[in-house]
Amino acid sequence: MNNSRQPLFKLAWGSMRAHKWINAKLCLVFAILSVLICLFTSFHLAIENRRKDFYEQNVSSNYFYGENDRSEYLAENGVPDFEHVTLGRYDLSQFMLEHVGEDVPTVTSNFVTLVFYNTSLSYSYDKNLDPQLLWLYKLDKTYATDEYYPFTKGDVDELKLRFGVDKPYIGELPTERNDALVSEKMLNGYGLRAEDVLGKNLSIRLGEKGDVDPNDYMNLIGMRYVHITGVIVKEYYELSGHSGDWQIRPTVIFSADNGVNLPPKTLHLYIYDKWNDVSKGKIDDMSDEAELNYCGIATYSQRAFLDDIKVVVENLYAVIGSVLIAGLVLTVMLMMNKFVAVYSRTGGILLSCGLRSSNLYKLLWIQIVLMFFMSLPLALIGSVVGYAVITELVAIGTRIAMELSTGIIVGLLALSVALVFAISMLFYLFAVLRIRRKTVQQLLKTEIK
Repeated sequence: MNNSRQPLFKLAWGSMRAHKWINAKLCLVFAILSVLICLFTSFHLAIENRRKDFYEQNVSSNYFYGENDRSEYLAENGVPDFEHVTLGRYDLSQFMLEHVGEDVPTVTSNFVTLVFYNTSLSYSYDKNLDPQLLWLYKLDKTYATDEYYPFTKGDVDELKLRFGVDKPYIGELPTERNDALVSEKMLNGYGLRAEDVLGKNLSIRLGEKGDVDPNDYMNLIGMRYVHITGVIVKEYYELSGHSGDWQIRPTVIFSADNGVNLPPKTLHLYIYDKWNDVSKGKIDDMSDEAELNYCGIATYSQRAFLDDIKVVVENLYAVIGSVLIAGLVLTVMLMMNKFVAVYSRTGGILLSCGLRSSNLYKLLWIQIVLMFFMSLPLALIGSVVGYAVITELVAIGTRIAMELSTGIIVGLLALSVALVFAISMLFYLFAVLRIRRKTVQQLLKTEIK
């Protein structure tokens, strides 16, 4: 073995084959340590990513609204960073009670007939479900220069993220007396499409078959027809902030200078572009005290739920993981002693057969690197499978999906590789410290227990 190029790789592989069991156990321990650390880190990151994604997918609901100005109250109670705007909403409850005998807050689809090009159209709805509430709103010209008004940046962001839709409406906002922005969802119920009505006139008749006296209707609405300047896209009504009738959910939006004779109720909206850190209980108390509706309460509830899951999982990892890691570390320490003893004996024999002393540590490094590559598949598979199993169990128990995205998989694999390599290098340093400065005779006399 005195040739200048000594076959270190072949010697390392031969040494591993000669002592298969101890090398296999060390590979397994390396992999398990990596999997435990990796699962803890990845699940923690997954929870945080899920929270972030959940907030982004529900950003349109991050607002309060009420009939009174509560700006000072909100600022004094720790949620000051809002945009304050107003909208007018028409209360048709008295009109509906007098003319159709129904105690409802606004007109419903079964009592509205549209007249389009002299054709009367009735709303098609499921008789087993409650009719759709049709809410009529009025713009406030104070916000005419606002980029998003009467919608919000949150509406735009959530529409883009969830549906790939760039804008809450097509066409233009109403500006003239008879102009109106109408709901695509409502139009579809009458068998109409946005392109059918854009830029055209549409008449509205009230009553079960449009039979309310037109004069009574004119005294209320003040116009025989509306000119459709724009249509609110149907996806808008699936947004987290506008999917419920108790939220801001306009069906028709009139211009600021319209002909409606009924005075609207002013609604004050407090719109946030960032989620607040106050608790759900605090939000509930504020809503009750200030007579406000907070439309993101479901998101807050989910956040609290995710926080509880995170705490439970972290506690489980802390207890079970600590026990497992402590046991594995003790196992590694015992195995290290045996491995070093085996390698010392092997190294002494090789040195006496002509292995250069400078190659003793290189041979050790190669052997441990080989163990690293052998344990790597176990660590990679264990990390991915372990994460998939945990997320599936979480989904079954909580119905919250932690998606195994490409980014998480890549990060998981990279973390596994780095951890296995770090552990193997620590093992190498420990072994070097144990055999350094030993003579050939001392290496040969090493006792293997």
